[in-house]
Amino acid sequence: MDDLKEDSLKQSERIKHIGMELRRLRLKHNPQKLTLQEVAEAVGYSTATLSQIERGVIAPSIQGLLKLADFYKVSPASFFKDKDEGSVVITTSDNREKITGDFNEVFEVMHNDTELDTVIMRGIVPPGASSGQQLHKRDYSEFVYVANGSIKVTIEGKEHEIKAGDSAFIEANTPFRLSVDGKDKLEGVFIYFGKR
Repeated sequence: MDDLKEDSLKQSERIKHIGMELRRLRLKHNPQKLTLQEVAEAVGYSTATLSQIERGVIAPSIQGLLKLADFYKVSPASFFKDKDEGSVVITTSDNREKITGDFNEVFEVMHNDTELDTVIMRGIVPPGASSGQQLHKRDYSEFVYVANGSIKVTIEGKEHEIKAGDSAFIEANTPFRLSVDGKDKLEGVFIYFGKR
């Protein structure tokens, strides 16, 4: 039972950290007088939901977090705690920050380095999940390595199926769409890195 309490406490701390960072970013943009409502509308959240996220009451989905990173023009790495100090960093599966998505996917932060503006995540994504109906572009680059399953990457009107053992690199500001079709879940490594 103590492990469950500790996990719950860690998750609560992670959610509060993400919320504090989002609030800091919104207030940093205050010269433009951005309100909570303006940010919420721009990223597709209700004002109440974004308020709860900023206060650390609830966690954003992975899609919401990526939209917020786009909106604020930061790397997703800025939302997670930085790596531990040392030349070798070991993280166990039970000690990783986790974030879920709108399609019940789970992403685990394997390594985060705000100095390099990079976050490496392990993702487990169910069939039917996608990055949206339309092509979109991000202010940071994305790399996907498929360990199991497959993912469709649509870039410049062309569809590419990325299967187990394959990878895709999508440079910042390139319009694209990701989707997991078929009946198998996708397991892979996602790396987000780029501009601050």
